[in-house]
Amino acid sequence: MEAALNLRLKDDDPWKVTKIAYDIIAAYLQQPDASVSDTVTALDSLSPGKRKLEEGEKLEEPASFRLEFWECFLHIAEQVPFDHPGQERLLALVQGLEKLPLSATEGEVPGKTIWTHLPELENSVQFIFKHPSKTEDTFEPYQEYINFNSFVARLVGTGLLEHCWYFGIWAMRWAWEGPWEGHWDETPVYSTDLYTCRIMTSTQWVQHSGRRLLDRMYESNASKLDRQRYSSPLFKEGEVFCFRRWYHWKMKLCEASGFHILEVREAAWRAVERMEDLGRERRDAIWAGYEPKTQ
Repeated sequence: MEAALNLRLKDDDPWKVTKIAYDIIAAYLQQPDASVSDTVTALDSLSPGKRKLEEGEKLEEPASFRLEFWECFLHIAEQVPFDHPGQERLLALVQGLEKLPLSATEGEVPGKTIWTHLPELENSVQFIFKHPSKTEDTFEPYQEYINFNSFVARLVGTGLLEHCWYFGIWAMRWAWEGPWEGHWDETPVYSTDLYTCRIMTSTQWVQHSGRRLLDRMYESNASKLDRQRYSSPLFKEGEVFCFRRWYHWKMKLCEASGFHILEVREAAWRAVERMEDLGRERRDAIWAGYEPKTQ
């Protein structure tokens, strides 16, 4: 039986449409047998051009609606534990919205729904994506960061946000390559909560989007912007994309597999095994390219 979720709407004074969307998603998550398609239809009915306006209410721009919607959606995702079935059920909603059939939607490009290619979702992830501080009063901000990264890694790994692999590099860099100027000070912190957060966040990216990250590490043509965005004290310039970086992450997770908390230790070891499997797949694919072709 699924564990009950303790969800809340984080906005104290939400837009009424945001409140309705939250109620629909929360009810869906609390009912394991709730229909994905019915929930997708209900959420789509809130969009501009489909929602019935009240007297005096002005129709918002589709982009404004999506920004409000995705922010609410992602704040829900960060409250769903990374290992709860609700994470996959949220993913199913995103997939359902993206695949909605075409219909005439006011203010949008002909031939597309307002959900096609998930506009504004990447912007919303960027807005919410921020590392917790090293001095949080409770574990909640760390837990939400783990949950949020788990969901974003799923979006990237399934191809819904395929080009957003860079969130994974930022998360792995924060976990295993800090500190660096401009992100936090250089005083080392070894609290159990912070270290747990670092380990568990990195395991989520390996499990759900490891192939995307490994593919990127084989990318040899790092642009000037890439070198600025993804550098760390350990990997700079042309080394922002290199197999050595992937190997460094794996060795750090190997070390973490000796952590004193059993759940964290097991997650780290599963991530190491996943990295080993991905490495073998990559090597096999490379060697297959050198095999003589049979007629």
